[in-house]
Amino acid sequence: VLNYQNNHNFVPGSPPTNEIISNNSLINQNQNQNQNSRFARTYHPVRASEDDIVIKRPVICADAKIASCHLIEVAHLEQLATSLLNLIRHENEHELLNAACEALSALKRSHEALHIWVERLPDPNLDSNELISHLIVGVIKNATIFYRHQPLLIRERKQAKLMWESFLNQYQHILTTGPAFTINDSRLTRELFLGYIIKDSNGSVFGQ
Repeated sequence: VLNYQNNHNFVPGSPPTNEIISNNSLINQNQNQNQNSRFARTYHPVRASEDDIVIKRPVICADAKIASCHLIEVAHLEQLATSLLNLIRHENEHELLNAACEALSALKRSHEALHIWVERLPDPNLDSNELISHLIVGVIKNATIFYRHQPLLIRERKQAKLMWESFLNQYQHILTTGPAFTINDSRLTRELFLGYIIKDSNGSVFGQ
C-alpha cells in the first residue's frame, strides 16, 4: 500500500481517487511460488468499482483485504463503504473486522454496521465479546473498557439479538452521527448488556 501511495503521489485527505487495489489485480507472482504462502499474491493498481473489495473470492489472503481496508480509510474512498459492510457481514478474522470498522469510522459510516453486528450475535464463528464490544462503542460515547468474565452462551446470544434489534429499531435515527448515549443514560438497560462492565473515559461505570 505504501508503494502504491508513493508511486501515485497519494496525499492523505485528498479527494477520492479512481484507482484502488482490486481483488482482480491480486495475481500469482510465480507459478513455482509456494501456494500456501500468505504472500503468494501481489498488488497492481487498477480502476476502482463497487465490486473491487467485495469479498466473494476466498483465495484472496486476509493481508490483502486488510491492506485494502487501510487504503479505503486513509484515502476516504466513500464509494467503497458498501464493500466494507460486506466484509463485516461475511468475514470472521479479528484483525480484518477491526480494519473494516476503522475504515467505516473514517468515512463516518460506522452506524450502518450496527444491524450487522446484531445479526451476527448468534454466529458461533465470532467471539461474543467482540460482537458486543462493537455494539458498545457504537452506541455509548467514549466507552473505553468493557468486559465480561465468561462468553455468552448460545441462549444468551439469541436473547441479546432480540433485545438489540428492538433497541436499534427504536433509536437508530439518533445514532446516524455516531454514539449518542452517555454511559448512565436511563435508556440503556442491564439486560441489553448482559452483565458486561462498561467504563467511559471519565471513569464512570455503567449502571452506577
